Amino acid sequence: MIYSSKGKFGGFGLSKDPSRIRLIDVVSAIDGLDMFDSCILGFSTCSPSQPCPVHDRWGTLRNRTYDMLATETIDKLKDKTLTKIKSL
Repeated sequence: MIYSSKGKFGGFGLSKDPSRIRLIDVVSAIDGLDMFDSCILGFSTCSPSQPCPVHDRWGTLRNRTYDMLATETIDKLKDKTLTKIKSL
């Protein structure tokens, strides 16, 4: 997602267009996606047949969170952020 170059004119930049970088890609690169595949409380036996105390509620939130991160891109987030800052 990013590149770096050394030297006087070096620095960091995005390696592809911001419209092609989804927030889920950033989360995956930094934290991984385990939170979307495992029990939020850390139980190894959490499943629909043996749910943890927050299984049903977390399942709904997890899916909504994943969907938002999978559809939101860096460029959309930038535009929304700038709009918000300008409104302050």
